[in-house]
Amino acid sequence: MEILAITTATDFSKSWPEPGGLGVVFCRGLTGIKGIVQPSGFPLPDSLAGVQVNLMDLARAPILAVADFGSYQQINFQVPWTLSAPVIWVSVSQAGARSAPVAVPTAGWSPFFADGSGVAAAQHAEDFRRVTRDDPAHPGEWIIAYGSSIGAVRNPPLSGMPAALDALSPVIDSLIVPAFIAQGGSGPLEHNYIGLTPGAVGLWQVNLRIPDFQSNGDLSLVMLRTRFCGFFFVPGCGRGFVTEQSVPVLLPVAGRLGSVHEIAEQSVWIRG
Repeated sequence: MEILAITTATDFSKSWPEPGGLGVVFCRGLTGIKGIVQPSGFPLPDSLAGVQVNLMDLARAPILAVADFGSYQQINFQVPWTLSAPVIWVSVSQAGARSAPVAVPTAGWSPFFADGSGVAAAQHAEDFRRVTRDDPAHPGEWIIAYGSSIGAVRNPPLSGMPAALDALSPVIDSLIVPAFIAQGGSGPLEHNYIGLTPGAVGLWQVNLRIPDFQSNGDLSLVMLRTRFCGFFFVPGCGRGFVTEQSVPVLLPVAGRLGSVHEIAEQSVWIRG
């Protein structure tokens, strides 16, 4: 049994999910898996088809699915909400066999789900249609973008359980905000909710508004979060207040070309 890669579920980049977030293990050597195996209900089990994802020896991860693709297998899992200690390595076990431990990846922050072309998994808020290049967002429109591992939340569910339907779970940190990157600058995006998606496991959503002046083309969407690293330099963090920017994803927008006056105004707003 061998682990081939550990990634986030959002874009399959080699970064480790935060508590409550979703991850993927690609491996080979699992047996008895036919097609895709999924749990029958909640809470998600920490053993599915005899397969476990061991987070060091601290915990076993709730499993969303195990799939066999012939030359390799895939395990979709959730990092437990209660896991406060840093995870250094992961192993996979089944029927007494266990893989060698593999160090968790430390690449950048990739909170948004995206397809192979980098387009965000997002919906038009008015009727939940998928935002695509054939059905893009429009200036002034509210959009729902989906992700995982965006930040700690109020009212977190139990590990392996979906977020509540009758109570929202917004992010705790008000310094976590959506933003856009544009030629010549960047700026925050108006938003009214960042938190767990009700009824889903390990899924966050960001309700945001496309800027009124957004021109035709792709809006580059990121998340920003600011943290205090302390008065003295801390390895892996820095010193003082440090702002981290996530890996960008694309939101197709059917905008319009503005007048010279409008373009000048938006340039001042972006840089100001």
